[in-house]
Amino acid sequence: MESELIIYKREEIIDHLQKKFHAVHSFVYPLSDEFIRLKPSAEQWSVAENLQHLILSSTPVATSLAVPSMVLWVFGLPKPRQSRSYIQLVNDYQQALANGFEAPKEYVPYVGKDRSGLLSTLKRMEEKLVRRLNKWWKEEELDKYMLPHPSLGKITMRELLFFTIYHAEHHLKVIEKRAQEVSHKIV
Repeated sequence: MESELIIYKREEIIDHLQKKFHAVHSFVYPLSDEFIRLKPSAEQWSVAENLQHLILSSTPVATSLAVPSMVLWVFGLPKPRQSRSYIQLVNDYQQALANGFEAPKEYVPYVGKDRSGLLSTLKRMEEKLVRRLNKWWKEEELDKYMLPHPSLGKITMRELLFFTIYHAEHHLKVIEKRAQEVSHKIV
């Protein structure tokens, strides 16, 4: 398993959202615009494409955090079950990837912005997620509503936030690997 985090409570979610997005930002910040656009192969996303994918996939999460609870009822209330643990959610997502799940087309990057544009958009996305979570969501509400996820089916808001944290962690590792692969091509 890639992640060893133990997360459950709202404050831990906020803390780890900030830490993971900051880690991505800190890694990409010193890289040049040209470097982050290099691809190790035609099939693999560049650092910039991974960054944009994180932004694209976080957008519906931020939107969900701002949607009135009345609208969330459309997706339904959770069956009588607790939200999965962070570790269980990560395992379930890794299983979906192992079974061949790929990003839906609306989350496939097209990279139109430069490095600073991508980084400032990522920073605004992190701030939006945290601000909306702080403003509109109490601890007990995170388990109250379910939303659709492309690879995990209907998940609670808590699970969606777990996914967002893990997804940033996962793509940071991919970004680090891509940067290493491309640097070997340059030398």
